[in-house]
Amino acid sequence: QPEPGQLIELKLGREDYTGAAPVLSTWPPGSTYGGASEYGALYLGDPNRLPNPDLSEKQGDRVLAWGFSEGDAGLYASVDENGQRVIRVTTPGRYSTMSQSLRLKPNGTYRLSADVKGDAGIYLRARTVLKPAGPSVPHTADFSPSPEYRRLEAQFPTGPDGTALIILGSTETSGKGTVYVRNLQVTPVVGYESAGPAIPVRADAP
Repeated sequence: QPEPGQLIELKLGREDYTGAAPVLSTWPPGSTYGGASEYGALYLGDPNRLPNPDLSEKQGDRVLAWGFSEGDAGLYASVDENGQRVIRVTTPGRYSTMSQSLRLKPNGTYRLSADVKGDAGIYLRARTVLKPAGPSVPHTADFSPSPEYRRLEAQFPTGPDGTALIILGSTETSGKGTVYVRNLQVTPVVGYESAGPAIPVRADAP
């Protein structure tokens, strides 16, 4: 049964013999005809696996899905920016985080990403345990102050249980300021490893 947001790795090829010479067409555009690479990404619905990615969903005064370091919930707010909800982070010049735990596909590969701007630093981090009883491994993308939005990405693998702790935070070295985060996402990554090897098919097979 397909899940909402499930990724299907797809490549389409067409052979046209109506002209003087055969014409080969492919999707995604520009991909090589045949071969077990250059797949396109087809998502069944919203590919973002992160609940409440802009902090706009609340139950009373409590932000759904996310937890915050003690006493710091007020440093993270959902605000409107040109008709889009974004996260406004007031960095306090010390350790502070918002985080949530996800259950993803075991032994999968995902990308944590966001567009970020502001006059202080923050980081995006996914922590995963890659083997039973193993350590929690961080996968981090750091942001340095920028007046324009800049893309942050951290690719990470999941372990046998598929859990990942997603963190947005700052430290003593991040400085004090205001940072805006939009399009915060956790999405599956297209990769040969999950597609498996190519299956040979004879052209004259029944």
